[in-house]
Amino acid sequence: MSMNCETVRELIPMCADKTASEQTKKLVSEHMAHCPECRRYYKVCAKVQSNPVCASSLPQIDEKFAVLSKRIKRRRNIKIFVMAAVSFIAGVCILTDIFRNTHEGGKGKFPFFGK
Repeated sequence: MSMNCETVRELIPMCADKTASEQTKKLVSEHMAHCPECRRYYKVCAKVQSNPVCASSLPQIDEKFAVLSKRIKRRRNIKIFVMAAVSFIAGVCILTDIFRNTHEGGKGKFPFFGK
Protein backbone atom coordinates (compact mmCIF):
# COMPACT_ATOMS: atom_id res chain seq x y z
CA MET A 1 0.00 0.00 0.00
CA SER A 2 1.48 3.32 -1.08
CA MET A 3 0.97 6.36 1.13
CA ASN A 4 1.38 10.00 0.26
CA CYS A 5 3.95 12.20 2.01
CA GLU A 6 1.36 14.21 3.94
CA THR A 7 -0.05 11.09 5.60
CA VAL A 8 3.40 9.73 6.34
CA ARG A 9 4.50 13.03 7.90
CA GLU A 10 1.51 12.88 10.22
CA LEU A 11 2.61 9.40 11.33
CA ILE A 12 6.35 10.06 11.59
CA PRO A 13 6.24 11.75 15.04
CA MET A 14 4.51 8.66 16.45
CA CYS A 15 7.18 6.45 14.93
CA ALA A 16 9.95 8.71 16.23
CA ASP A 17 8.69 8.57 19.83
CA LYS A 18 7.92 4.85 19.50
CA THR A 19 4.16 5.05 20.06
CA ALA A 20 3.13 3.82 16.61
CA SER A 21 1.93 0.29 15.97
CA GLU A 22 4.14 -2.20 14.15
CA GLN A 23 1.96 -1.99 11.04
CA THR A 24 2.23 1.81 10.99
CA LYS A 25 6.00 1.61 11.44
CA LYS A 26 6.19 -0.81 8.55
CA LEU A 27 4.13 1.41 6.23
CA VAL A 28 6.17 4.49 7.13
CA SER A 29 9.50 2.71 6.63
CA GLU A 30 8.35 1.37 3.25
CA HIS A 31 7.47 4.89 2.16
CA MET A 32 10.73 6.34 3.48
CA ALA A 33 12.70 3.75 1.50
CA HIS A 34 11.94 5.72 -1.66
CA CYS A 35 11.23 9.24 -0.31
CA PRO A 36 14.30 11.25 0.77
CA GLU A 37 12.21 14.21 2.04
CA CYS A 38 10.28 12.01 4.47
CA ARG A 39 13.55 10.39 5.61
CA ARG A 40 14.93 13.85 6.33
CA TYR A 41 11.74 14.75 8.23
CA TYR A 42 12.02 11.52 10.26
CA LYS A 43 15.63 12.34 11.21
CA VAL A 44 14.55 15.79 12.43
CA CYS A 45 11.68 14.31 14.45
CA ALA A 46 13.92 11.64 15.92
CA LYS A 47 16.50 14.26 16.92
CA VAL A 48 13.80 16.35 18.61
CA GLN A 49 12.43 13.30 20.41
CA SER A 50 15.88 12.26 21.62
CA ASN A 51 16.64 15.75 22.97
CA PRO A 52 13.44 16.93 24.68
CA VAL A 53 13.24 19.97 26.88
CA CYS A 54 14.72 19.21 30.27
CA ALA A 55 11.86 18.27 32.58
CA SER A 56 13.36 20.19 35.47
CA SER A 57 13.14 23.47 33.54
CA LEU A 58 9.39 23.19 32.91
CA PRO A 59 8.33 24.20 36.45
CA GLN A 60 10.61 27.23 36.21
CA ILE A 61 8.98 28.23 32.92
CA ASP A 62 5.52 27.76 34.42
CA GLU A 63 6.53 29.78 37.48
CA LYS A 64 7.91 32.61 35.34
CA PHE A 65 4.76 32.59 33.22
CA ALA A 66 2.57 32.71 36.34
CA VAL A 67 4.54 35.66 37.75
CA LEU A 68 4.35 37.51 34.44
CA SER A 69 0.65 36.75 34.11
CA LYS A 70 -0.07 38.07 37.62
CA ARG A 71 1.91 41.23 36.91
CA ILE A 72 -0.01 41.87 33.68
CA LYS A 73 -3.36 41.24 35.37
CA ARG A 74 -2.44 43.52 38.28
CA ARG A 75 -1.48 46.36 35.91
CA ARG A 76 -4.68 45.87 33.91
CA ASN A 77 -6.78 45.93 37.08
CA ILE A 78 -5.05 49.10 38.29
CA LYS A 79 -5.72 50.81 34.95
CA ILE A 80 -9.38 49.77 35.07
CA PHE A 81 -9.70 51.04 38.66
CA VAL A 82 -8.08 54.39 37.83
CA MET A 83 -10.28 54.87 34.76
CA ALA A 84 -13.40 54.02 36.78
CA ALA A 85 -12.39 56.44 39.56
CA VAL A 86 -11.68 59.26 37.09
CA SER A 87 -14.97 58.61 35.30
CA PHE A 88 -16.87 58.60 38.60
CA ILE A 89 -15.27 61.86 39.76
CA ALA A 90 -15.90 63.53 36.39
CA GLY A 91 -19.53 62.36 36.47
CA VAL A 92 -20.03 63.70 40.00
CA CYS A 93 -18.51 67.06 39.00
CA ILE A 94 -20.70 67.34 35.91
CA LEU A 95 -23.87 66.35 37.76
CA THR A 96 -23.07 68.74 40.62
CA ASP A 97 -22.56 71.64 38.21
CA ILE A 98 -25.74 70.80 36.30
CA PHE A 99 -27.72 70.51 39.55
CA ARG A 100 -26.30 73.81 40.84
CA ASN A 101 -27.07 75.63 37.58
CA THR A 102 -30.63 74.34 37.32
CA HIS A 103 -31.66 74.64 40.97
CA GLU A 104 -29.81 77.75 42.04
CA GLY A 105 -31.12 80.05 39.36
CA GLY A 106 -28.55 79.33 36.72
CA LYS A 107 -29.21 81.05 33.42
CA GLY A 108 -28.73 77.98 31.21
CA LYS A 109 -25.00 78.38 31.03
CA PHE A 110 -23.08 75.35 29.93
CA PRO A 111 -21.52 73.58 32.91
CA PHE A 112 -17.89 74.39 33.68
CA PHE A 113 -17.86 77.50 31.47
CA GLY A 114 -18.45 80.93 32.90
CA LYS A 115 -20.17 82.09 36.06
